[in-house]
Amino acid sequence: MENLTALLEKLALKLGVAVDVLWAALMRQAVVSSICDLIWMAALAYGLTLVIKYVRLCHSKVEDRTWDEIAWLPCAMVCLVAFGLVIATIASLPMTFAGFFNPEYWALMKIIK
Repeated sequence: MENLTALLEKLALKLGVAVDVLWAALMRQAVVSSICDLIWMAALAYGLTLVIKYVRLCHSKVEDRTWDEIAWLPCAMVCLVAFGLVIATIASLPMTFAGFFNPEYWALMKIIK
């Protein structure tokens, strides 16, 4: 904890503000960051519905022989990107919850990183 205090004091000195002001700004930023994460999650959920519609379209067009089988290649790429984004979002969930329910921890993790 002493290292954190020293680090905050150095950062506040470089920014020309008091430590209390810096800490208060970090507390507000925790909530703002978590709200942005929730907006991202909503956009990702909407994007996943579009991916599902694209997969269904691709399936029906390939089955009807309107599209060639190669149409599955871009579909698979889109699904891989969506899967990666979902995994990254799930990995950031603890910090999203921390921003709302434990902003001190959120601020501490942001300072340490």
